[in-house]
Amino acid sequence: METRPHVTRLDPLLFDRESPTGHTYAVAASAPAAVPTGLPLLNGALGLDGLPRGHMVELLGPPQSGKTTLCLALISSVLAQGGSVAFLDASQQLDVLASAGQVPRFRDMLVTQCNELEESLEIARILVAHQAVDLLVLDPISSLVPRAELDAPMHSGGLGTPSIFLRDAFHRLHLALSKSTCSLLAVDVLRDCDEHPVGTMETTAATRTITPFSSIRLQIRVDPPTTLPGSRYLRVVKNHLGSAGSTIPLPTMAILHDHPMGATPHG
Repeated sequence: METRPHVTRLDPLLFDRESPTGHTYAVAASAPAAVPTGLPLLNGALGLDGLPRGHMVELLGPPQSGKTTLCLALISSVLAQGGSVAFLDASQQLDVLASAGQVPRFRDMLVTQCNELEESLEIARILVAHQAVDLLVLDPISSLVPRAELDAPMHSGGLGTPSIFLRDAFHRLHLALSKSTCSLLAVDVLRDCDEHPVGTMETTAATRTITPFSSIRLQIRVDPPTTLPGSRYLRVVKNHLGSAGSTIPLPTMAILHDHPMGATPHG
């Protein structure tokens, strides 16, 4: 199957940018404005200056693979540069005390914990429409449940109803986002697929529903065949705004804060 060429192979369409750490990466001349990530290798893999404003980025990965950790690193970078962030915690499992220790300006971030689909996505739409934040994180999408399902007796819901509500809500959010300067990061989990060999992961129904609205998909892989055991890597699976197919190492939270992607940790 054909994949898009890496950033370095798009020379006629690109120009170079140099990060504060001295790393140079290529960026499309027509690239949209972006929310800075503080992670030069991620910018280079995307062929952009960061997460594109006015667009949705998907971040997928297996359970406990570091999705929320990466989100907190991105949030920390945006806040450190004077940006504004909102975190919609649909799973209601964000450890606020631990997160406050990882994100220096955590108190400056808006955090809401609600798993009701309509309320959460209406909050998101209002924040986006009013351009109240630079970065909006939804984590995880599959934990959003329609109000009708929360209120209904068990086993009374119709098949496919959550996907219908989710599609309609994301359509409204997508329209608001396209006119906004906000970047939306939608996080969800990859699950084991029972019908395929062990280790095969598949997207949730929620992810499959929102995928048409995203411009970029990032996927965390744990120990791909070509890497050292136990390593975590981030792959650009889809990119409508730049290059796709690149894979970069995903450091630990400590390295993400002290030595951004692309920098070499001491010792």
